[in-house]
Amino acid sequence: YKPIFSSSIWNIVLIVVLSIFAIMFARGVFVMLYSSLVQKKKVAEKIIGLLEKNNGCKYWDSLGKVLDVGCGRGLMINAIGKKLPTSSMAQKCIYGVDIFTGKHLSGNTIEAAMHNCKQEGLPLSAIEIKECDARHLLYEDNFFDLVISTLTIHSVGEDTKNPKGAIKERKKALSEMIRVTKPGGLIVIWDIFTSQEYMDYFTKKGWEVKKLDEFPSYGIKSVVMQCRK
Repeated sequence: YKPIFSSSIWNIVLIVVLSIFAIMFARGVFVMLYSSLVQKKKVAEKIIGLLEKNNGCKYWDSLGKVLDVGCGRGLMINAIGKKLPTSSMAQKCIYGVDIFTGKHLSGNTIEAAMHNCKQEGLPLSAIEIKECDARHLLYEDNFFDLVISTLTIHSVGEDTKNPKGAIKERKKALSEMIRVTKPGGLIVIWDIFTSQEYMDYFTKKGWEVKKLDEFPSYGIKSVVMQCRK
């Protein structure tokens, strides 16, 4: 009995299959890095532009304290810090919180975020970044003029493995963002999947809600919204 295919042919087939999987994996890694390093930066700039379009170019001049919920490695902190006047940056005015587990972003640490801020030329004395759950913000009531969150709230409560439980946990995060925002202040959220849920929640709380933009992110519809207290 002679095999139809020799072992050398099977080896070639195996190599081809493994090569295809390697290419697919490399492509996935590239897409992930591209979205983190390029797309998010572009969206950060877009959000800055939307804020100016809807609140005036001088919005930053009178802005006090800012909180970035889910700050990651400081992308949004840097974008905002570059817009604030020198007088504002002379004191602590930009705060960031996140759960620095690295689950959603490799190298996601407080040290990495502060290093990026330094690389962008921001005075570190004006910035404070803490390990903190969005459902239990470590700040007093009515503390911030602007609270911003990008691609974060949808993941709050995902560990519950229960859709209703996850909604409850996301509402806790939104409630905390409301609590720490000053009267007349803004909450700005860019997110996927559950954006309408947030808009409905803020509306029921009596906030003025405005959809600033809608565009695909990772092939999924994402929304930027502004909520005024």
